[in-house]
Amino acid sequence: MKRTTSLLLTLTVLLSASHLAAAPNADTKTAAQILPNTTLVYAELGDPKKLLALILDHPLRKKLEGMDQYKQFLASPQYEALQNGLAVFEKQVGMKWRDAIESTSGGGIYIAFDANTTGVALLIKATDAAKLATLRDAVVKFTEEKSRGAIQKGRTYREIETWKVAKGGFAIVGKWLVFVNNADLGKKLFDNMLDDASDSLATDKEFKAAAARNVPSSDAPTAWAFARVAGIRNLGLMNALLKDKSDNAAAELLIGGLQETLKHTPYITSALRLRNDQVRLSLGAPHDPEDVSPARGFFFSPPGKGAAPKPLKPEGTILSLTAYRDFGTMLRSADDLFEENVAAGIAQADSQLTLFFSGRPFTTEVLAAFRPEAQIIVTRPTYKDVIPAIKLPAFGIVLRTKTNDETTQTQFKTAFQTILSFVNLGGAQEGKPMLVADIDKYEGVTLLSSKYIVDEKKTDKNKADIVYNFSPSMVIAGDRIMICSTKDLAEKLMAATKQQKTDEAIPQNTLLEMDAGPVLQILKDNREHLVAQNMLEKGHTPEEALAEIDGLLDLVSYIKSLGMSMSFQDKWAAVDLDIKLSLPK
Repeated sequence: MKRTTSLLLTLTVLLSASHLAAAPNADTKTAAQILPNTTLVYAELGDPKKLLALILDHPLRKKLEGMDQYKQFLASPQYEALQNGLAVFEKQVGMKWRDAIESTSGGGIYIAFDANTTGVALLIKATDAAKLATLRDAVVKFTEEKSRGAIQKGRTYREIETWKVAKGGFAIVGKWLVFVNNADLGKKLFDNMLDDASDSLATDKEFKAAAARNVPSSDAPTAWAFARVAGIRNLGLMNALLKDKSDNAAAELLIGGLQETLKHTPYITSALRLRNDQVRLSLGAPHDPEDVSPARGFFFSPPGKGAAPKPLKPEGTILSLTAYRDFGTMLRSADDLFEENVAAGIAQADSQLTLFFSGRPFTTEVLAAFRPEAQIIVTRPTYKDVIPAIKLPAFGIVLRTKTNDETTQTQFKTAFQTILSFVNLGGAQEGKPMLVADIDKYEGVTLLSSKYIVDEKKTDKNKADIVYNFSPSMVIAGDRIMICSTKDLAEKLMAATKQQKTDEAIPQNTLLEMDAGPVLQILKDNREHLVAQNMLEKGHTPEEALAEIDGLLDLVSYIKSLGMSMSFQDKWAAVDLDIKLSLPK
């Protein structure tokens, strides 16, 4: 009940006032026309009613309500308290809670932080002034009964009555509810509401440029935000993110280029689009290639020259990550990019990897032989003679060399065979089966493969050791070198290369694509193991564990695909995250 009281008190803060101020100009203005041009961060939810309908009426809702976890929540004291609180609220206001929310916020919800006053403003626009008044009166009455003195009358400013609550204040101006934590900011908002302001956020050059990149209303975002990165940097709020040297080599490799954008860009925008069958988040910011530091040149392709290679997609592909990255240049710049301990670790790894290439320096010569393009691929596994008890996906990496010469190919063949010898040496000490190597040639393509020996006396071919997920292989096809965890994937990639030119590129700097269908299939293949693990870790009975795992599989079945892309074109950096759903029929 305490949570219910707090909720109603909050609604009071948002809706209470003694009367609606007469403000004919305010109702026709946008939030950007009301906010000052010194706004540092701005975010909007343009159509709360549409979002509420999407959540409450979504096709997946009935599926989620049928899950055991949801049924347990319905039987909990927390749910009962929530229902009692809503019943009291609806009785007080004389309308259903959903109608109350839709009518009092149908014009949008907006929040902003002002750099000049260091104040925060929350603006909510109603679509029905009469319902707003009804709701206001009911909530004020309820609050006075439960917490007398929680709201106090403030000063009147230009015939607008204000109210104090907690550390802030609020007022209702026309259809607008305005809540601020700073009096000076409140006055500025009131002035912009009542007058024709020439210094509002809507007139700001950067804000106008950011808003212009928004798509037409036919694909309007559910939520949109704008932030002046330059101002945030000046406040020192990004120091940890923008430090000169990184302590994480993997993060540097994946997203280090974005730091170059954040160091120099004046602003950043974000747009969230929610649809029945899709969730998409788009981030964007001005990006000038001239601002990129030499050490991070490894991340960016030359302007107008394309970016990542076009991905190979053999049958059963679960995940594909293709990117433009100059690995050799990155590692050679380790002292400039990384903190001392990370740079030392890279130097040590370089000396160790050199052993596999007959003393040829790995960073300065081996990696220097590669073009700045790579693809990581993960596929659903297939098995022939031996089936492991735990089934792991197959994976591989596709690289391209700058020259297709025999010396380079020979060095990689030698390195592959040397690595197999080390694996056998380590496996023998642990009692693991041995790898046997093989080599085949197909129309100028070389396939180096291996497989684990099967001891039929000790091995159950239908529930074999986890090592039988692997048959390490390498393909040399022209200027492509493909290293795979299984021979089957290597053969699939060999076939895929015949259908694609080696110089094909895509506009994106980085592109990740994931198909949830094969993921679900792998989880189903390992269902028995997942149930046993659930019983061991959570102490569930077989029935409870089976129900929980099947519930997880059911949720995964509603995800169709996931994607992420990163691009740097036309002096604009863009990152897109995309989730597509598979709706029940």
